[in-house]
Amino acid sequence: MTDLLATLYPWVKALHIMAVLTWMAGIFYLPRLFVYHVERGQNGAEEPGPASR
Repeated sequence: MTDLLATLYPWVKALHIMAVLTWMAGIFYLPRLFVYHVERGQNGAEEPGPASR
């Protein structure tokens, strides 16, 4: 059992780091999504959003 844990530890650590980086990128991008939402609501026009580019 100890050998299995020692073998998997670097992989779990790497996946954890990637998950935290992904989460942080989402947290930093979320305010930009809110701005897009507000800008689209103010214009009232059916302009294509950033997702359709």
